Amino acid sequence: MLQFLTVVILCLALQAMPAQAETPAAEQKSAPAPAPEAKKSPTINLYVPPEAAKAEEIYDGIVKNLTKEQQDLIKAYESDFAKTADVEMQIASTALKLKYCSEHDSAIAKNPGKYTSNFNIYRNQLQARQRDERLKIRKRQMEEITFIDQKTLDGHFDYTANLVFQVGFQIVKMNYEKGEFKKT
Repeated sequence: MLQFLTVVILCLALQAMPAQAETPAAEQKSAPAPAPEAKKSPTINLYVPPEAAKAEEIYDGIVKNLTKEQQDLIKAYESDFAKTADVEMQIASTALKLKYCSEHDSAIAKNPGKYTSNFNIYRNQLQARQRDERLKIRKRQMEEITFIDQKTLDGHFDYTANLVFQVGFQIVKMNYEKGEFKKT
């Protein structure tokens, strides 16, 4: 999953992307439309792969039968796991900043290899930190949450972290498109 997200992030960050990805309506969740008199806000569309949507339905069916204490315990772990999605955001944001700077700074554009190499080292360090953090969370989770299948729970946590990442990345991408990145 981590390698897949990294590849997706880098591909998205290094290529020009349309403002909104086209996905079937059943696979999109979007913010409610603003009132006609309200200031027009950007719409954020979230892509949910069909297999992830099916896994989430299974999770929803199971969690309904759990006690409030069990649900609260899962929510605490869900929150911890979703926070680890900030690593993907840092990587994506840095990649877009690097792209922006190379487009607007001739010194960076002349020697992109140097900056790409530094970016790869930074990315690897962040991914190692994320792996360590997720392993710690999973170890505690396996000890405390024995009332639900771990595969189902992992699928739910991945689903949640993916949605958190998608929202954050679309915001960062909008900032890039508006030219709001500062040269660093």
